[in-house]
Amino acid sequence: MMKLFPAAPGLGGLRLLRPTTTTTTATTTKTTAAVVSVHAVVANRRRHASTSNESKRRAVTPFNDDGHVPWTNLSAGEKTARATQQTFNFGMVIVGLVLTGGVSYFLYQEVLSPDSKTAYFNRAVNRIKKDPRCLELLGDPKKITAFGEETQNKWRRARPIASTVTKDSRGNEHLMMHFNVCPNPTH
Repeated sequence: MMKLFPAAPGLGGLRLLRPTTTTTTATTTKTTAAVVSVHAVVANRRRHASTSNESKRRAVTPFNDDGHVPWTNLSAGEKTARATQQTFNFGMVIVGLVLTGGVSYFLYQEVLSPDSKTAYFNRAVNRIKKDPRCLELLGDPKKITAFGEETQNKWRRARPIASTVTKDSRGNEHLMMHFNVCPNPTH
């Protein structure tokens, strides 16, 4: 005799049949077959539900991959797309690091280094501000300004300092700078 049980959650309304008593071997075999076929139907439904869930997700491409789909759930094409995206992102990070390093090197060589033209310019201006003969001509050292050559650019800071590096017959390098010194800040 078979007893009908209420539907189990997640089985889509399927009811399980279980024998209450078994009297003969043939009945037991038939009952077992009925229960096994119900389990097969439930397993098919679960398998079908999992594939329908996977088909509901968007395909992973190099442009829409957010990394939420695990690597093991990706197809070969989606793995290629993720690898392409990750390689591109890694390349962009490397390019950014190289550019940052280049800008840092340039900034150090041109401005911060003790051997930069800017450092030599600042040392020359400080020597002018301390020299008594220059102070006699230019006045108060706090009001003395130094600047490069005038250009067509209207900005006051866009006045490059003209400089050349030459070598003498002994192989020594000489830096020659041309800049202007003015006693008043309104130059």
